[in-house]
Amino acid sequence: MKRRRSDAGELQDRREVDEERWATLMLRAQAGDSASYAALLEDLYAAVAAYLRKNFGALPMLDDCVQESLIALHRARHSYDAKRPFRPWLFTIVRHKAVDFLRRAHSRDRGEAERRAVDEPRGDDAAERFELQLDTSRFLTDLNPAHREALILTKLQGHSVSEAARVAGISSTAMRSRVHRALRLARRALERSSP
Repeated sequence: MKRRRSDAGELQDRREVDEERWATLMLRAQAGDSASYAALLEDLYAAVAAYLRKNFGALPMLDDCVQESLIALHRARHSYDAKRPFRPWLFTIVRHKAVDFLRRAHSRDRGEAERRAVDEPRGDDAAERFELQLDTSRFLTDLNPAHREALILTKLQGHSVSEAARVAGISSTAMRSRVHRALRLARRALERSSP
């Protein structure tokens, strides 16, 4: 137990050091210091990749998602306010980019799956896919109605969080929370059902 507190303290210290360093580098970059900006991007590449792995799992195109996040950061760099902490500003941008990236990937995959389904004969693979869909349906029915609606609107129908919130008649923050909780429940259910 003592070890965990030490690890947590070290992590907090590291975050504070990163916060100070990144904020300083960003301020210098905003002032036109290209060397500081290059150092910031180098630091952030590893931090963004670690954040994405931790929060979204092993993304198949992790490097692409990191690159898109850093491009979004580049476009938004003028909006950083030194009076506010850097980390929340950064990871808000990264989280939104990752969700956009995953939504696009899901849409592409769904389109490919629909095209293949038309061409493929019904066989053992089709039966396995059908069983997987049934398992997913069972999982969705096990969720409470609010979490089920959140997942259906955002992950299956592809609505943004704000669009899903409008449809459900709740705030975007509440919808984001519902989606997060539903995904956590899904992860736990998958871990329990894994052999």
